[in-house]
Amino acid sequence: MKNFEVNKARTGTWLLLLFAITVVCGCGSSQVARLAKQLDDPNPAVRYEAAKELERYGEGAKPAVHKLAELLSDESPRVRYRAAKVLSKVGPHAHAAVPQLVVALRDNDPKVRYYAAKTIDQVAEQATEAASALTGLLRDEDPKTRYRAAKALGKMGIHAQSALSELETLAYDPDESVQRAAKSAIRRIRKAQT
Repeated sequence: MKNFEVNKARTGTWLLLLFAITVVCGCGSSQVARLAKQLDDPNPAVRYEAAKELERYGEGAKPAVHKLAELLSDESPRVRYRAAKVLSKVGPHAHAAVPQLVVALRDNDPKVRYYAAKTIDQVAEQATEAASALTGLLRDEDPKTRYRAAKALGKMGIHAQSALSELETLAYDPDESVQRAAKSAIRRIRKAQT
């Protein structure tokens, strides 16, 4: 049994290493391109599964950012959610999707709003046009979304000064992580003002 566990661990390590090499060297780029084409499929289930598969590429899914951004206005809430989640995994390369992310911050689906805010938080310095929409999210029902909105606003510095009064209210949020994020954002914005 012990040998089985060791072999299982080695196999997992090798698979992880192989996946990392594939992403880093670009060997997965043809797979990313194939999945990006599937994002245009008329069937929402196909679009959802293609986006879900792209999620495992993380920053390697950068070539699909424009297609994923388009999906943020998809008719299917599941597809919008998955596209927003994948963009949050792409990280700083998602800056090209900021205009669509700003619209997604007002989505009816709380998961879409959360992942849009999370993505903007990662590219906040390049997404200052999102400050107004993020300020509206400071009143979101989901504490994780309020937290992400406050963090992103803090990173925007002077561009988020109009959010100060909302952030000051949020500094007394029932959720402690939201309180900390709001207080940090207030400090960062005030520091940028000087």
